[in-house]
Amino acid sequence: ILVYTYVYTHVYTPFYTQVPNSEESYFVDFMREMPEDPETGELLPAPKVYEPVVSLDALREVSHGYLDSFNSSFKLLATHLVFFDDALAHLMRISRIFAMSRGSALLVGVRGRALAAFICTAQLFQITVTRTYNAINLLEDFKPLYRRAGVLGKPTVFLFTDKEIKDEGFLEYVNIFLNTGELPNLFPRDEYDAILGDMAAVYQHIHKGSEPTNEQLWTMFIERVRSNLHLALCFSPVGIKFRRRAQQFP
Repeated sequence: ILVYTYVYTHVYTPFYTQVPNSEESYFVDFMREMPEDPETGELLPAPKVYEPVVSLDALREVSHGYLDSFNSSFKLLATHLVFFDDALAHLMRISRIFAMSRGSALLVGVRGRALAAFICTAQLFQITVTRTYNAINLLEDFKPLYRRAGVLGKPTVFLFTDKEIKDEGFLEYVNIFLNTGELPNLFPRDEYDAILGDMAAVYQHIHKGSEPTNEQLWTMFIERVRSNLHLALCFSPVGIKFRRRAQQFP
């Protein structure tokens, strides 16, 4: 990164010098402490302020605090991470992606994605693969995620590893979601009508006094799904499958 300094002479002839920046700058939105509820004493969600990191040591301390909270809350998913500098850089990138609207990630040999979801206060979901798990089961698992992200408007992370791809057709659904956000024939008619009924209240809260059509309600639902449902594809680079999948679904 170069910092350009402009100095003007008395005849206003500009010139500049290139000053190399010796330190990299990092920005995150999870450095603030969690405030305490004055009535109950419970810790409230920390304010999300996107700001520069004072130092990596300060970020490392905050990250350890989040890791301890994560391990206490999710004992079955408890993990132990060494926050060396590159690990912190990856954690910052992944958490930034999950905090963005429509942010999804392809992680190649990277751990810590569950912690990043926890930092972003997003619900983490991962399918449970069985011997009979198929595309129908995958679509059924998508349904509650759609409702949470679309109707409730809450951030959700769908963690999908290459070990869970029992059928290469699973990637077709991933591809469709990333392109359009709408999986074909996901909801039967009765569930579709129920979603429109729920979205009517959401629409009225935002657009008071409006009379939306079913098409407007569904469009709003899909837009909220695309904004709040984040995919995290975690693949190994070992072997030829990764290369073949990357060529098939660029």
